[in-house]
Amino acid sequence: MFGAYVVGELLGAGGMATVHRAEDRARRRVVALKRLLPSLSEDPEIVRSFVGEARLAMELHHPNIAETYDAGIIDGTHYIAMELVSGPTLAQIVRQIAAARVGAIPMGIVLAMIAQVCDGLDHAHNLTDASGAPLGLVHRDVSPVNLIVSNKGIVKLIDFGIVKVRNSDVHTAAGTIKGKFAYLAPETMGGGPFDHRADLFGLGVIAHELLAGRRLFHAGTDLATIHNITELPIQPPSRWSPEVTRDIDDIVLTALQRDPAARWQSGRAMRAAIANAMDHLKLTTGPAEVLAWVEWAFTQLPRREVTGLVDALAMLEEGTTGVRELTDSQRAELSEIGGDLTPTPKAGRSMPLAAPPDSGPAKLLADSVVGGAAKRDPKMMKTLPLGATIIPPRPTATVAAQEPVAPTQKSLPPAVTEPAPEPRLPPAPSEGYSWFMWVLVIVVMAGAGAAFAYFQL
Repeated sequence: MFGAYVVGELLGAGGMATVHRAEDRARRRVVALKRLLPSLSEDPEIVRSFVGEARLAMELHHPNIAETYDAGIIDGTHYIAMELVSGPTLAQIVRQIAAARVGAIPMGIVLAMIAQVCDGLDHAHNLTDASGAPLGLVHRDVSPVNLIVSNKGIVKLIDFGIVKVRNSDVHTAAGTIKGKFAYLAPETMGGGPFDHRADLFGLGVIAHELLAGRRLFHAGTDLATIHNITELPIQPPSRWSPEVTRDIDDIVLTALQRDPAARWQSGRAMRAAIANAMDHLKLTTGPAEVLAWVEWAFTQLPRREVTGLVDALAMLEEGTTGVRELTDSQRAELSEIGGDLTPTPKAGRSMPLAAPPDSGPAKLLADSVVGGAAKRDPKMMKTLPLGATIIPPRPTATVAAQEPVAPTQKSLPPAVTEPAPEPRLPPAPSEGYSWFMWVLVIVVMAGAGAAFAYFQL
């Protein structure tokens, strides 16, 4: 027992807190109970950040934001009770499709999810105090691990634990950075002021990665990642996914402008642009289609036991600092598949009608694993057009090769590999010319003998 909470299984743990499934007996509901680590309870800065700003998150009430029910201290331990959302995080979805090799997330699903996050962020960014003055909330950690797709197809933004509030008396210590490095806006790294537009940059990174099927800024070290964020030329996602239209390219690249003034100025504006692009493409993807695709993705079995590989991908979800090395078994798995983590359809596996065998680039977040173990492959398959409606899984066409094939082309059986013939060297002189040499010797000797006899006469 922890006050009125019956603590259950551990859901997660980080550098600041643990999260358990718990039952709130007073209110008769199941919650995600986040508790500050005892070792940090003596730090007043962390305590104010953990509790004070969590109370502000309790004022956020929106379908695309996980509710924060309560916050306080019990028996000397600070806690936050949050909505327990049933469903995988976006990072877990990416890991699943990478392990099962089922292809990329269809473009319509990506756009529908990003649009929902825009709605949630816009609500948070426009939260006001009792007098109506904007609070200036900034999430600061918009990343795949903090986006959950619920069992109703609703994308929920979680973990406002490092939220920034304008004029708050809680400030980040000098020289520190909060959030996942690969999704941070450039202005958050210099110690200067930043605002809600930093969250839209992080959302732009997510959109780019899902559409292009590859990591954008992530590198082998935090320093290299930060350098990429501030200096790397940003190519449009259509470079790797030809199905991405110019309108969608423009939406993503606007979110990724390094100058906040050139970025989308609000989540509402970015959401409107996505809606217009989907209308132009006659796309009607909604929560039902999102849920259907996610459920289908998790029915697909991994190509084999890839525990080590999944662990390697899990590294991408951990913390914000530190360099992780692959184990020998993980390196062996990467080597076995040629150093390329592109999830392509497995032979004999049925695909839903909305995700045909050529459904696109699917390296996703599995690309650029720590140490460069995964190579980026510029050859990408096409992404699913979004005009189709997602249909629950049912047997359809299958593919048996790693290379993309046209949707109407029949799958071919795997080619039979025959042993290569041994190299044949040119015949030695003794094999091809020995008889000729003997004849030549006899003729020469006979001629010499005849000449000698002639001169003796």
